[in-house]
Amino acid sequence: MRTEQHVRALTDAFHRIKNLNFWGLIPDMTPTEARLLLAICRSDEGGQKISDLYDTCGMHPTAVSRLMNSLEEKNLITRNTRKGNRRVTDVCATEAGKQKNDRNRLILRSYWMEVLDGIPEEDIDTMLRIHNEITDSMEKILARKMHDREEEPH
Repeated sequence: MRTEQHVRALTDAFHRIKNLNFWGLIPDMTPTEARLLLAICRSDEGGQKISDLYDTCGMHPTAVSRLMNSLEEKNLITRNTRKGNRRVTDVCATEAGKQKNDRNRLILRSYWMEVLDGIPEEDIDTMLRIHNEITDSMEKILARKMHDREEEPH
């Protein structure tokens, strides 16, 4: 049986992790700049539509635009109007941006390796399995509730 205590403890655990600023380990970039650069580099197959980055980053378009200005000033990204459709702008990482992103990923990988050091592998596997089960359940229930909400008469 799930109790209110379980719900509260799980909520607190998720908040503790969410509030950790491990992105602050990245030098000379704000955490949001580093996260946006990572998102751009993850899909850097000829560029990504800026509008897709809003959803990927879960940020307001104005905030993403401001961050892209900063990344562009640092010569880490370029923005180009798409040929054949001038209303679409693609964003790509520059070579310097890719190198900085690789550096950032190494910093974060080192951090996570240190976090996991000393924790038995089977415990990590169990935690990941449970985390995925919880996340799958959350996504499924949220999708159902959002669908039900859309079906409600207004």
